[in-house]
Amino acid sequence: MTARPPPATLAADASFSDLMRAQGVTPLPPRGHVELQAPKKPVARPLPNDKPSAPENDDPGMTPENAPECHRRADQSPRVLSDLRRGHWPVQAEIDLHGLTRDEALVALRDFLNDCLTRGLRCARVIHGKGHASPNGRAILKPMTRQWLARRPEVLAFCAAPSRDGGEGALLALLRKLKSG
Repeated sequence: MTARPPPATLAADASFSDLMRAQGVTPLPPRGHVELQAPKKPVARPLPNDKPSAPENDDPGMTPENAPECHRRADQSPRVLSDLRRGHWPVQAEIDLHGLTRDEALVALRDFLNDCLTRGLRCARVIHGKGHASPNGRAILKPMTRQWLARRPEVLAFCAAPSRDGGEGALLALLRKLKSG
């Protein structure tokens, strides 16, 4: 057996890399890892003529009390929701609607979904918050987001995110594939 050299002592100005090189350790070559970028915050853009517009397909009959907790389109298998809850589709994009007004959130969410479809992304996380900072503690974005997503044809299903990903303050949405051709 060959004797190992004594371990390098930690000098105040020596870096970990220097100590490893002194021990004869060589770094592994890069393996093509991709640097992930932080999700972009939505940018509120002024609406034409600075008039707040009614949300697309706004249904005055829908109230926060009847906003669906989860949803799947009728042409989708019931298994789609359970697969979505179990993480069958990895989250590929997210948007955080905190701090936006109702109209700003709808515009940002519409643009976000269009971008996801264009890029061919299937699963997105929509963070709407739980409503604790809302006036009178009554959530505004949470039910509005659920109602709006339930009416969008590009959304096949949605459900509350797992607690580690926002729980009741976020949704996982499964989007349709963009038709090629």
